Amino acid sequence: MLEDKENAFEGNPNLMIFSPPKALKDRAEVINNNVHKEVPSILLEKFQAPMSIEFKDVEVGSFHSMLFTMINPNTDKAITATVDKVPQKMGFEVLLDSKGSSHVEIAANSKMQGIITWSPNTNMGVKAKAVIMVNDRIPVHINIIGKAGTGKVRDKRLNSSFWCVLLYCSW
Repeated sequence: MLEDKENAFEGNPNLMIFSPPKALKDRAEVINNNVHKEVPSILLEKFQAPMSIEFKDVEVGSFHSMLFTMINPNTDKAITATVDKVPQKMGFEVLLDSKGSSHVEIAANSKMQGIITWSPNTNMGVKAKAVIMVNDRIPVHINIIGKAGTGKVRDKRLNSSFWCVLLYCSW
């Protein structure tokens, strides 16, 4: 047994000393009310690339939310941000502050967190776009990607091979 860790490598260069592993965090700390910890951010100014938010696999009838950060890069004046377009038919909602507002003012050179919520009611794959207007004239886009349930939507139309067989049998 080694008594002195500092001198352990002097005698044997092949000897390695390992630290004990860190304790894992409590599950309640890791999962905080269904909100993911990776927070995407977007600058609220002209010519910004769209921010992408991805909801992985979401169960039908459940409620999921993701945080995002809006940054005002302007150092001398505040800006206003307003939700302009949201795919509500698919079950999405965009809130720009913790009070549930769709209109917010962000001070100069500061940031604020918003929330995108999704509560799907059918199986669907989603690729949608939300738009936030900055000062009522600059659109900022958010791409929303996700899969609810199996992600497959059953086609209500009969496929063409059914009609071909039906017509062939009737001759």
